[in-house]
Amino acid sequence: MNLESSPSPLRAKLERLARWGVMASALSGILPAELPAEEYAQLYTTVAERIEKLETAKLRLEIGQQVGEEMLKTVENPPHWKPTRAEGVPVPVEGFKKHGVAAAMKKALAAAPQSFTRQIVDVSYDGRMMEMPDVYGMSAKEHRLLASMTREGHRIVFTASSDSYGPTFLSQELRHEICHFGDPAWNTDLGEPDRIRLYAQVLERLSAPNRYRSEYVEDIKNPDPQRLASTKAGEYWAETCGAYLGGDRLLPAADRELVESLLAKTDPAYQRMNPK
Repeated sequence: MNLESSPSPLRAKLERLARWGVMASALSGILPAELPAEEYAQLYTTVAERIEKLETAKLRLEIGQQVGEEMLKTVENPPHWKPTRAEGVPVPVEGFKKHGVAAAMKKALAAAPQSFTRQIVDVSYDGRMMEMPDVYGMSAKEHRLLASMTREGHRIVFTASSDSYGPTFLSQELRHEICHFGDPAWNTDLGEPDRIRLYAQVLERLSAPNRYRSEYVEDIKNPDPQRLASTKAGEYWAETCGAYLGGDRLLPAADRELVESLLAKTDPAYQRMNPK
C-alpha cells in the first residue's frame, strides 16, 4: 500500500501519537512508500495499542483529579463478585403487597441486561422509612429515599416511602437501581481501558450543556468537589441507563450512545424490550 499517495489510517494514528509528544512524526517520515500487507497490519496494531495506552493514561490523570485517587483505584480494580444464583434462575422479588408491583418488577428484571441482574441477590420491600445518605446533601423534604442498592450485599431494597407509588413508577425506580450494578466504574465485565474510557465519558456528560436533566442528580450537594463529582457520576449513570432501559425518548443521543457502548461490551446480544 502506498502511504504517500492515499489517505492512511496508520499515518493518521502516527499524527495522533505526535500530538502526545512521541516521535511518531519522525517515524511517519521514514516509513517506506510500500509495505507488505502483513507488516502494515502489524505496525497498525502496534501503533493503535500505543495510542490506547497513552490515551488511557491521560484519562486516568483526569479522573483522579475529578473524583480523587480512592475512586480512581476502584475504577482501575473494582471488587469482583461471584453470582450466588444458578444461571437462568430469576432474581427473587419479596415482600411487596400492593397489587401489581411484584409482577411489574419481575418484568423489569427479566428485560434488563443479564450482566447487571446476575449480580443482584434479591429485590425486597422494607416497611421502614429511610433517610438519604449524608454524601448526597439532601434533606428529607427535598427527596425521599424510595429504594437503595448495596454493593456489599448486592441487594435492592424499597422503603416505606415507595408506598405512595404504583407499579409503573416503581418499575422505573427499579431500573435505576439495576443500572447501578452496570456502573462502568465498578463493572468487572469490562476491561480496565474500557472502564476508564466509559467512566470518563460519564464525568464529561455531567457538565455537558445537553446533559440529561435529572432533578435528583442536579440537587446533589457536597462541599468536597471530588466526592460531589463521584456521587453525581454514579447517579447520573443510573438515571440515564434507567431512562434508556425504560425507553425514555427525551434521553439525549450522547447518553443513549454511552449506554449502548457499554452494553456492546458486556451484553452484546442484548435487545431492549418495550417496557409498556
